[in-house]
Amino acid sequence: MTIITEVDVVPGQEGGEEPATSKAYKFRFLPEAIPKCFGDRQLQADFKKWGLDDDMVILRFLYDSPADTESERQFMVQEFFKSTEAQRILPHACGGLSGIGPGTKVEMEQLTVQHTDMSIFHVLTEKRIVNAATGRIQGRFEEDWEGIPLYDTLREALVCEESELYETFSETIRQELLFKVFMHVVIGGASNQYEEVVTPY
Repeated sequence: MTIITEVDVVPGQEGGEEPATSKAYKFRFLPEAIPKCFGDRQLQADFKKWGLDDDMVILRFLYDSPADTESERQFMVQEFFKSTEAQRILPHACGGLSGIGPGTKVEMEQLTVQHTDMSIFHVLTEKRIVNAATGRIQGRFEEDWEGIPLYDTLREALVCEESELYETFSETIRQELLFKVFMHVVIGGASNQYEEVVTPY
């Protein structure tokens, strides 16, 4: 997974707002602007255990003009992947990623960041997916769901739309960035060694 985040925005010229398609965005790679937590040894060990160490990449870029509306953000993301800076950095940083250029098709999903703490996951104990006293995840018979092995009821609640447990999380919560990150580490990579207790996640 590659997460690309903007660190700062350099204010543009004063005046009325320009239409999104008339803006010319410039991007600059910030190689030193990596979250300190990613240097944590325990976190690195967890990523390896969950099968995420080979394809977990975080890159930060600076862009020079605000993208305040949805159409501007869509346009800015398209321009990013067309930029020479993206074409210079991404193929090397993302495990040989190729084919990035002016003709690249980009799909963007707008997420929300209304929730910034773990309170959205309290529902897991209310639904008895997680034991409130021990943090242990309720197990289940293993089943394959669209290529994802369901070892426990937590995975079932996250991805199995046909399960009653899927309604544990509302569609609004499922659009939260924090939820997406949580689901990603729980599902893990191909060599994921899943946790029996929810705390590491």
